[in-house]
Amino acid sequence: GGICVSLAENVKMNRLKLGYTQQKLANEVNLTKTMISFVESGKRELSINSLREVAKVFNCTIDELVN
Repeated sequence: GGICVSLAENVKMNRLKLGYTQQKLANEVNLTKTMISFVESGKRELSINSLREVAKVFNCTIDELVN
């Protein structure tokens, strides 16, 4: 659904803003680089725990990530 697209764009935008590679972000949030890649292309959604971790790294809220 639409959530996936927003999440995909937000993850990529925030990651690039921090100057992180997909691998570095993956390491920070205990995911694989493949999973980050899938999330950024809108193929996968993140679990609530992963969303929490990603939001922490980006210093934003889960709402901001998915909207």
